[in-house]
Amino acid sequence: MKKILFVCTGNTCRSPMAEFILKAKLKQNNISGICVSSAGLNANTNDDMNEQTKTALKILRVPFKNRKAVQLRKTIVNKNTKIITMTQSQKLFLKNINNVCCFSDFASGIEVPDPYGRNLETYLKTAKIISFICDEIVEKIKENSL
Repeated sequence: MKKILFVCTGNTCRSPMAEFILKAKLKQNNISGICVSSAGLNANTNDDMNEQTKTALKILRVPFKNRKAVQLRKTIVNKNTKIITMTQSQKLFLKNINNVCCFSDFASGIEVPDPYGRNLETYLKTAKIISFICDEIVEKIKENSL
């Protein structure tokens, strides 16, 4: 089974969005055998998923479950086939790990800006960027090149 891990900073906004959006797209495309999860480089494990994140996912009709933030640890890294960061700086932070790439590697340099503390419109824009890039990830999965 392939395992994809999305990584952002706090694991309350972007990486959970990516996790639930990719899960929905895999289901829509009848793709099985892939486990999708997320974690943060600097996560507070007491934090719930951000309310604006939940609202953006609801508006886009992406199913999700409420969850607590997960701190990225070596044990998590070792269990995943592919780790996908939101930005190049996060990818550089994980440079000693072989299976790391960035969203911009799938979409011609497009990174996923951090919406934390911004308005709902910003969260929706972020979710749409993630959705667009997840379409590219699904295509790579279909081509068996991920």
